[in-house]
Amino acid sequence: ADEVKRLYDMGRHGNVIAQPLYITAPLHAPGVPIQMVTKQVHDRVSYSAVDLVHISALDVSITPKFANSKIKIEWNVSFEVYHDNVFRIYRDETLIGYNSKAGNNHYSGAAVAPYDNNTDSTATHIHIVWVDTPNTTSTITYKLYKKDSSGAGFDTFYLNRPTGSGGTNIYENGVSHAIVTEIAQ
Repeated sequence: ADEVKRLYDMGRHGNVIAQPLYITAPLHAPGVPIQMVTKQVHDRVSYSAVDLVHISALDVSITPKFANSKIKIEWNVSFEVYHDNVFRIYRDETLIGYNSKAGNNHYSGAAVAPYDNNTDSTATHIHIVWVDTPNTTSTITYKLYKKDSSGAGFDTFYLNRPTGSGGTNIYENGVSHAIVTEIAQ
Protein backbone atom coordinates (compact mmCIF):
# COMPACT_ATOMS: atom_id res chain seq x y z
CA ALA A 1 0.00 0.00 0.00
CA ASP A 2 2.86 2.40 0.80
CA GLU A 3 4.49 1.74 -2.56
CA VAL A 4 1.22 2.28 -4.44
CA LYS A 5 0.67 5.56 -2.56
CA ARG A 6 4.25 6.70 -3.29
CA LEU A 7 3.88 5.91 -7.02
CA TYR A 8 0.49 7.60 -7.15
CA ASP A 9 1.91 10.74 -5.54
CA MET A 10 4.68 10.84 -8.17
CA GLY A 11 2.23 11.19 -11.05
CA ARG A 12 2.34 9.44 -14.38
CA HIS A 13 5.69 10.99 -15.37
CA GLY A 14 7.46 10.01 -12.16
CA ASN A 15 7.50 13.50 -10.69
CA VAL A 16 6.19 14.36 -7.30
CA ILE A 17 2.85 16.16 -7.61
CA ALA A 18 3.15 19.52 -5.94
CA GLN A 19 0.76 20.53 -3.22
CA PRO A 20 -1.20 23.76 -3.72
CA LEU A 21 1.05 26.78 -3.36
CA TYR A 22 -0.40 29.93 -1.83
CA ILE A 23 1.07 33.30 -2.71
CA THR A 24 0.37 36.76 -1.36
CA ALA A 25 -1.12 38.08 -4.61
CA PRO A 26 -4.90 38.33 -5.17
CA LEU A 27 -4.83 34.86 -6.77
CA HIS A 28 -3.74 31.60 -5.30
CA ALA A 29 -2.23 28.77 -7.27
CA PRO A 30 -3.43 26.47 -8.55
CA GLY A 31 -6.43 28.55 -9.55
CA VAL A 32 -8.37 27.04 -12.44
CA PRO A 33 -9.16 29.14 -15.52
CA ILE A 34 -12.70 28.14 -16.43
CA GLN A 35 -13.70 30.62 -19.13
CA MET A 36 -12.15 33.31 -21.28
CA VAL A 37 -13.74 36.07 -23.33
CA THR A 38 -11.72 37.91 -25.97
CA LYS A 39 -12.38 40.87 -28.20
CA GLN A 40 -10.32 42.33 -31.04
CA VAL A 41 -10.74 45.83 -32.37
CA HIS A 42 -9.41 46.52 -35.85
CA ASP A 43 -11.21 49.83 -36.43
CA ARG A 44 -9.45 53.17 -36.22
CA VAL A 45 -11.48 55.27 -33.80
CA SER A 46 -10.99 58.80 -32.45
CA TYR A 47 -12.48 59.75 -29.09
CA SER A 48 -13.28 63.41 -28.57
CA ALA A 49 -11.24 65.77 -26.45
CA VAL A 50 -12.75 65.57 -22.97
CA ASP A 51 -11.23 65.03 -19.53
CA LEU A 52 -12.44 61.42 -19.15
CA VAL A 53 -13.00 59.33 -22.29
CA HIS A 54 -14.71 55.93 -22.31
CA ILE A 55 -12.91 53.79 -24.92
CA SER A 56 -16.12 51.90 -25.62
CA ALA A 57 -14.71 49.77 -28.46
CA LEU A 58 -12.70 47.86 -25.82
CA ASP A 59 -15.64 47.01 -23.52
CA VAL A 60 -15.67 43.29 -22.70
CA SER A 61 -18.33 41.35 -20.77
CA ILE A 62 -18.26 38.10 -18.82
CA THR A 63 -20.76 36.18 -16.70
CA PRO A 64 -18.86 34.48 -13.84
CA LYS A 65 -19.85 30.90 -13.11
CA PHE A 66 -18.84 31.20 -9.43
CA ALA A 67 -19.28 34.18 -7.12
CA ASN A 68 -15.87 33.72 -5.46
CA SER A 69 -13.90 33.61 -8.74
CA LYS A 70 -11.14 36.06 -9.57
CA ILE A 71 -11.47 37.87 -12.89
CA LYS A 72 -8.26 38.74 -14.72
CA ILE A 73 -8.71 41.56 -17.23
CA GLU A 74 -6.09 42.39 -19.84
CA TRP A 75 -6.05 45.06 -22.51
CA ASN A 76 -3.40 45.44 -25.20
CA VAL A 77 -4.08 48.87 -26.67
CA SER A 78 -2.55 50.38 -29.80
CA PHE A 79 -3.06 54.14 -29.71
CA GLU A 80 -1.75 57.65 -29.75
CA VAL A 81 -2.84 60.57 -27.65
CA TYR A 82 -1.69 64.16 -27.58
CA HIS A 83 -0.76 64.67 -23.95
CA ASP A 84 -0.06 63.00 -20.59
CA ASN A 85 -2.80 60.55 -19.66
CA VAL A 86 -3.67 57.67 -17.39
CA PHE A 87 -5.99 54.71 -17.93
CA ARG A 88 -8.78 53.85 -15.52
CA ILE A 89 -10.79 50.63 -15.25
CA TYR A 90 -14.50 50.37 -14.53
CA ARG A 91 -16.63 47.36 -13.62
CA ASP A 92 -19.95 48.40 -15.15
CA GLU A 93 -20.31 51.95 -13.77
CA THR A 94 -17.96 51.50 -10.78
CA LEU A 95 -14.38 52.76 -10.89
CA ILE A 96 -12.10 49.90 -9.76
CA GLY A 97 -8.75 50.53 -11.41
CA TYR A 98 -7.58 53.55 -9.46
CA ASN A 99 -4.60 54.41 -7.30
CA SER A 100 -6.23 55.92 -4.23
CA LYS A 101 -2.85 56.72 -2.64
CA ALA A 102 -1.92 59.33 -5.24
CA GLY A 103 -1.80 62.93 -4.06
CA ASN A 104 -3.30 64.31 -7.26
CA ASN A 105 -6.13 62.19 -8.63
CA HIS A 106 -5.63 63.54 -12.16
CA TYR A 107 -2.40 61.53 -12.36
CA SER A 108 -3.82 58.38 -10.84
CA GLY A 109 -4.94 55.30 -12.70
CA ALA A 110 -4.26 51.66 -13.52
CA ALA A 111 -1.58 52.56 -16.07
CA VAL A 112 0.08 55.67 -17.44
CA ALA A 113 0.09 56.54 -21.13
CA PRO A 114 3.13 58.09 -22.83
CA TYR A 115 3.52 61.80 -22.17
CA ASP A 116 3.22 63.16 -25.69
CA ASN A 117 3.24 62.42 -29.42
CA ASN A 118 4.86 63.50 -32.62
CA THR A 119 2.24 64.65 -35.12
CA ASP A 120 1.50 61.91 -37.68
CA SER A 121 3.88 59.61 -35.85
CA THR A 122 3.92 55.99 -34.85
CA ALA A 123 1.18 54.60 -32.62
CA THR A 124 2.32 53.24 -29.29
CA HIS A 125 1.15 50.19 -27.33
CA ILE A 126 0.33 49.55 -23.71
CA HIS A 127 -0.55 46.34 -21.88
CA ILE A 128 -2.85 46.72 -18.87
CA VAL A 129 -3.60 43.89 -16.43
CA TRP A 130 -6.02 44.01 -13.50
CA VAL A 131 -7.41 41.34 -11.16
CA ASP A 132 -10.92 41.85 -9.80
CA THR A 133 -13.09 40.01 -7.27
CA PRO A 134 -16.62 40.99 -8.30
CA ASN A 135 -18.43 38.51 -5.96
CA THR A 136 -21.29 37.96 -8.39
CA THR A 137 -22.59 35.55 -11.01
CA SER A 138 -24.31 38.34 -12.94
CA THR A 139 -22.93 39.63 -16.21
CA ILE A 140 -20.17 42.22 -15.78
CA THR A 141 -18.81 44.64 -18.37
CA TYR A 142 -15.25 45.83 -17.90
CA LYS A 143 -14.51 49.23 -19.42
CA LEU A 144 -11.33 51.14 -20.11
CA TYR A 145 -11.23 54.92 -19.77
CA LYS A 146 -8.55 57.42 -20.69
CA LYS A 147 -8.16 60.26 -18.19
CA ASP A 148 -6.36 63.48 -19.06
CA SER A 149 -3.95 63.80 -16.16
CA SER A 150 -3.81 67.59 -16.44
CA GLY A 151 -7.58 67.89 -16.01
CA ALA A 152 -7.72 70.31 -18.93
CA GLY A 153 -9.55 67.89 -21.23
CA PHE A 154 -8.07 69.13 -24.49
CA ASP A 155 -6.66 65.99 -26.04
CA THR A 156 -8.11 63.40 -28.43
CA PHE A 157 -7.48 59.68 -28.08
CA TYR A 158 -6.71 57.81 -31.32
CA LEU A 159 -7.34 54.06 -31.08
CA ASN A 160 -5.32 51.84 -33.45
CA ARG A 161 -3.68 54.71 -35.29
CA PRO A 162 -1.36 57.68 -34.93
CA THR A 163 -2.80 61.18 -34.91
CA GLY A 164 -3.58 62.82 -38.21
CA SER A 165 -3.30 59.58 -40.17
CA GLY A 166 -6.18 60.19 -42.53
CA GLY A 167 -6.32 60.19 -46.29
CA THR A 168 -3.19 58.84 -47.96
CA ASN A 169 -1.20 59.10 -44.72
CA ILE A 170 -2.66 55.94 -43.14
CA TYR A 171 0.54 54.54 -41.67
CA GLU A 172 1.18 52.17 -38.79
CA ASN A 173 -2.33 51.06 -37.94
CA GLY A 174 -2.68 48.67 -35.02
CA VAL A 175 -5.06 46.10 -33.57
CA SER A 176 -6.17 46.34 -29.94
CA HIS A 177 -7.68 43.55 -27.88
CA ALA A 178 -9.19 42.69 -24.52
CA ILE A 179 -9.05 39.36 -22.67
CA VAL A 180 -11.14 38.53 -19.61
CA THR A 181 -10.48 35.24 -17.80
CA GLU A 182 -12.48 33.77 -14.93
CA ILE A 183 -10.24 31.90 -12.48
CA ALA A 184 -12.09 29.65 -10.07
CA GLN A 185 -10.72 29.58 -6.55
